[in-house]
Amino acid sequence: MLFLYKILYKYKYYFILYIFTYFIYNVNCKAIQLISIKDDGKLELINETTEMIKNIKSPISIISSVGQLSSGKSFLLNQLLGIKDAFDVCNSLMGCTKGIWIWSDTLINKNNKHILIFDTEGIFSSNSFNYGIKIFFISILLSDKILINSYRNIDNIIINTYDILIRQSLLIFTFMIGNIIETIEKDNNNTFIKYNIYNKNLLELLTNFKNKRFNFIIHNVLSNINLEEYKYWINNLNKNNELNKGFFKDLDLLILPIIDNNLEYKDINKMDLIKDIRENILDIDNEDNILIKSGFDLVNILEIIIEIINLSIFPEMLSFEKLLNIDIIRFKNNLINNYNYQLRNKILELNIPILEKESNKIYNNLKNFICFIWSNIIGYNNEYNNIYEDLIINLENIYNKIMQENCKKIMLYCSKLTDSYISIMLDKINKIEENIPYNEDDLLNIILELRNNIQDNFMNWIIIYHKSENLEISEYENSKCCNYSMDNLLNIINNRIIDLKNKNKLKIEDFVILGWNKSQEVIKEILNSDNKFYMVDRIKFEDNINEIFDHIWGLFSQYSNITIGNKLYDKYNIQLNSNMNLIFEKLRLRWLQVCKDISFSTARGLSIKLNMNIRSKLVFPCTDEMIFSIIKEYQDKIIEEMKNLYCVDEIPWNDAIEDLLNTINDDKEQLLKENIEAFKNLLYRPLQYALKNVSNLVNFSYNWDNFAKEASLTAYKILNESVNEYPIYINESIKEKVIEIWLRDDVGYLYHITLWNKLEIIIKFIFFLIGIIISLIIIFNNDKSHIFIIFNLIILSLIFFICFHINILYKLFSRYFEYLVLLNYGIILEYLFITNLYLKIIFIIILFLIITYIIWKYFICNLLQNKVERPYENNIVVKTFNF
Repeated sequence: MLFLYKILYKYKYYFILYIFTYFIYNVNCKAIQLISIKDDGKLELINETTEMIKNIKSPISIISSVGQLSSGKSFLLNQLLGIKDAFDVCNSLMGCTKGIWIWSDTLINKNNKHILIFDTEGIFSSNSFNYGIKIFFISILLSDKILINSYRNIDNIIINTYDILIRQSLLIFTFMIGNIIETIEKDNNNTFIKYNIYNKNLLELLTNFKNKRFNFIIHNVLSNINLEEYKYWINNLNKNNELNKGFFKDLDLLILPIIDNNLEYKDINKMDLIKDIRENILDIDNEDNILIKSGFDLVNILEIIIEIINLSIFPEMLSFEKLLNIDIIRFKNNLINNYNYQLRNKILELNIPILEKESNKIYNNLKNFICFIWSNIIGYNNEYNNIYEDLIINLENIYNKIMQENCKKIMLYCSKLTDSYISIMLDKINKIEENIPYNEDDLLNIILELRNNIQDNFMNWIIIYHKSENLEISEYENSKCCNYSMDNLLNIINNRIIDLKNKNKLKIEDFVILGWNKSQEVIKEILNSDNKFYMVDRIKFEDNINEIFDHIWGLFSQYSNITIGNKLYDKYNIQLNSNMNLIFEKLRLRWLQVCKDISFSTARGLSIKLNMNIRSKLVFPCTDEMIFSIIKEYQDKIIEEMKNLYCVDEIPWNDAIEDLLNTINDDKEQLLKENIEAFKNLLYRPLQYALKNVSNLVNFSYNWDNFAKEASLTAYKILNESVNEYPIYINESIKEKVIEIWLRDDVGYLYHITLWNKLEIIIKFIFFLIGIIISLIIIFNNDKSHIFIIFNLIILSLIFFICFHINILYKLFSRYFEYLVLLNYGIILEYLFITNLYLKIIFIIILFLIITYIIWKYFICNLLQNKVERPYENNIVVKTFNF
């Protein structure tokens, strides 16, 4: 927003700037009161306004509009701001503005300086003359430029009037602040008041009048002034040398015209005129001499000035000649300073502050003394009559201030007594702190005993102390300034007790954490134990765990007489209890896991040992009963050995036994298989003989199941004939198992021959079917003779028999190959297998070529020939018919 304002100002878009300014100020800004006058005649700063001013962080220049009542001061500022109703304007002669009002936002001139606008109460009013003078003085003291408004032509009388007014105000205030500073510098102990009143910026402001600019603003109807004369005034601003005297060395004379509706002045733009005057008024560039550095600085100076004005007797306006005679005023000030020193010395300079009744006695004695002295000098000079009255009033004010200080001293004394007792109580608390930690309930009892009747104990202590000083407690106790500050005492002791509780709590928590850490170390150690810890029976293991848990609880609760009842202790107690349950479950699972590992490891070792022992005793082939008996014997021994483990009958042990029995059963099945294989090897020759017999049968078999039954019967018959030749008895069950293995391993390779036989039947059927179809096609073809049909049938029969004989040849070769397979000649066997495959492929190709030739020759060619010949026959018929 500030950037836009500068752009409009730079490029002279004044109309837009006017609208922009009017909109922004009317929306965001307003006139607010800075200083008001209370009913008792004292000036007062408005807090809300000062808080707003404190937010200004940059240096500030001030322009004030001063003057008589209803002289157009507020109207001038409205013209300057370009806002019609910025400050209230009244039509009455009594004026609207009371105190000092400011515009809530600073203006920024072409030099980028922040300017604050003051609208002041009018002077020369009979009802509020002194108030107006005070407001007038504050305005001219702080302002960099003063606007004196007028509705008539300026003359030397007006200038002299304001000159005298400024000089009187400045002179009076200079003496006042000088005497105040001089008096305070004598009192080295009272630095607080000295700091508040004595301010370097204030003295700089008092000596800065040579830099101030006074602008007389004259409003007049333009029709009453010659147009050329007006233009001359505008073009020669700041060049009027007649008025450069006194305080008005830089006085400006500006005319703000009141333009009526006369058409002869239509070429005069009022906005341009106001703009010129505005630029002239806002033209402040005091960068090298900025006294008000920020809004906070301005508020500080205002507080000091108003304090001086309110605490001093701002005199009635005297004539300029009388004011220059300052001996009487200095005489009065010296008397006031002298009496001030006497009162302070008698009331405030004692070690122990005196009470109000003693102070009143001292004050009344001094007042009577002054009255006695003054009665002797009244009449010497008429001015002294007024001085006496002022002196008594000043003396009363001084006494009131001294009593305020004495009251503070009494308050400080009572506060010291409170602090002394607080120190005693804090020493008791420190002794209690030396013995921490306490149980929280015990500490509460100690604190209650300490705090009970603390007020009565405090008052008893004060009585004892004052008796030692020969003072009565009732004197200070009845003083309105003495406040033993029991609330402060209780607050300090309560805060110290809270600190004691916190330290005790931290110490208790340290013990809780210590016990917790020790218990966690034991838990960590037990969780990292090796398998030896778990290799005991369940009852012993649980007893060991309970002993360890008791030890853990003992470590955690070793300071339970102190820690019990503490929140952290309760929290860790619950957590440890929960952790114990989890740890017990972990240890139990770990115990079961170790039991499982040892049980399974032992079972595996025993199963291997069992297998080795059985194989060392068995000689294959043998009977199944022998295998069963040996396995049963060793199985009982192994189970007995497993019962020697520490975790017998536990779930992991039972699982290991079950796994061991499954392993023994697997070994038993394997031994039985190996025994059958041994019987098969024993019966090798009769089985080979049976294989030769069934090899001849397979050529006429088309179903594998039927062939397997015939092969089993053949092998069974041969085995029955030769079984008596062997030294071991072979029962029927063994025979069945041997034949089953023989069918799977030795006879199984003949399975593909049965499949080929099925395929051969299907191929023959297809050939017969194709021959029949071709024959039927030829028969129903009328252009062929029966001889040709018979010829085709003969060819088909010949082809069929050729295929049949080729198949027989293939089977003969296959038998030869199968015989070689039985002999197991490695390379020859591989070669013959490849030859067998090639013969099958050649046979299938020949069959495919024969079928293709027949179809082409006797079916497709005839169809094509018929389609070619018949169109010619149709054409001949058609031609004959046409002819």
